[in-house]
Amino acid sequence: LGSYTYAMYCYHTTIFFLVLFVMLKLGIPVTVMSGTTFVCVAFTSFFATLLASVLSYHWYEKIFLILKKRF
Repeated sequence: LGSYTYAMYCYHTTIFFLVLFVMLKLGIPVTVMSGTTFVCVAFTSFFATLLASVLSYHWYEKIFLILKKRF
């Protein structure tokens, strides 16, 4: 998890608002959240952020870390 934390820091706000936007488009009220809605938003945002950060690390950051060794 330590390798992915920078990407998690970068992506968490964007993904959180993206999850809220999608839920709003699906007709789920997010302005006044119930406990269930809050838990759904929190878990969905966390796992989507984790997925995005893992993919970003392996497809983007890792390439630059390998290049860093050459210079």
